[in-house]
Amino acid sequence: MTEREDGEELLVPPRRTRRSKYGYAGGAAVLAAALLVAVLTRNDNSKPNARPAPPSSHALPTPVQPVPTRVGTGPTAPVLLGSELAPLGAVQLFARAANAVLHLDFAAGGVTLTPIPALQSTGPVTFLATATGSVVRPLDAVPGYFVADGGPARPLRGLLARADVLPGPDAESVWVEEDAADRISGLRLVHLSTSAVTDRTLPIPARIGDIWIRPESDGSGYVLVGGQHGIFDLRPDGAHRLPALVGTEALQAAGANRLLVAACPERSPGGACTMSVVRLPDGAVRRVPGSAVFARSLLVGPIAPDGRTALVCVSPAPGQTALELLDLASGEPRGAPVPVDPDVMPGAAVFSPDGRWAFVVAGGALVVLDVQSGGQQALDVTLPYVYQLAVRD
Repeated sequence: MTEREDGEELLVPPRRTRRSKYGYAGGAAVLAAALLVAVLTRNDNSKPNARPAPPSSHALPTPVQPVPTRVGTGPTAPVLLGSELAPLGAVQLFARAANAVLHLDFAAGGVTLTPIPALQSTGPVTFLATATGSVVRPLDAVPGYFVADGGPARPLRGLLARADVLPGPDAESVWVEEDAADRISGLRLVHLSTSAVTDRTLPIPARIGDIWIRPESDGSGYVLVGGQHGIFDLRPDGAHRLPALVGTEALQAAGANRLLVAACPERSPGGACTMSVVRLPDGAVRRVPGSAVFARSLLVGPIAPDGRTALVCVSPAPGQTALELLDLASGEPRGAPVPVDPDVMPGAAVFSPDGRWAFVVAGGALVVLDVQSGGQQALDVTLPYVYQLAVRD
């Protein structure tokens, strides 16, 4: 048994409910947004390429100065960012535009733009960074692409060409659904660069009951699935039933083997929500002090690798949506919120592997946050309008 952290308690298992089989259409509507993977977002080719003015912000303790530049148009066209970005260290950030993948290598001070064919879907897209490139895989059964560092985009093959993927326990693998008798029986691990199907699986046990919500990432390399008898975290040692998400509770952030859950007032949309951190896979719960007004969004933000900070979607004023750094120990925000599009989707924010920095898509532009101070600065680099971010571990 895993030892509990200070303040954690194990909540009672979820109550069984009586509902008819719902397939994937929705089921528990409150959870539909909660179980969207943190790397998914919408491919909206109607957005303009021109970037709006960056939001007002604090200065970083070690300033990251704007560096105007222009991205080339070759198959892999590197351009220089400038030495002013050296404080970001060895962070390698990837961004997905409508028809391109961008690799921002802050240590080398360069950006590489690789064109990709226009996606044949306007639905959600999985965007991942691997040790050797990046992956663009639409949810729909249309072509997806692997963009190797320094090489052109090439179509995904084998099982990866036919199915959606979820992030695996390492940067080179993903989980792919397996079907049996018109029902998802589990997920199988597939190697990205070779398309090789491994013998590692995550079975979906019958005790979950009818599956109401399609499997989604738990933010830590494994898989959440919503069924007739609750929400389960699928791992190599089995399916772990998590505390019930009742009423208007919703998942706000995921990662580092933790989920940030908010319980919001049912009759007062926009009211302050109480917060809890649920530890995976044992379901231990720690209440977070304070409260927050979360925006109604499909975004499930990331939790920093050290588990201390989350990026969450908040509503600083009626009709406004922003991404905010939240200290998971104190429940207090760090720095000013970053205004984003009201329809912001998952994939709009990532942490650096060391948790020192966070990156946010704000109106198609990139904003970098200092996690400790909350300071922020727009990267004034001439880039296409971007939708999703991924970071190389």
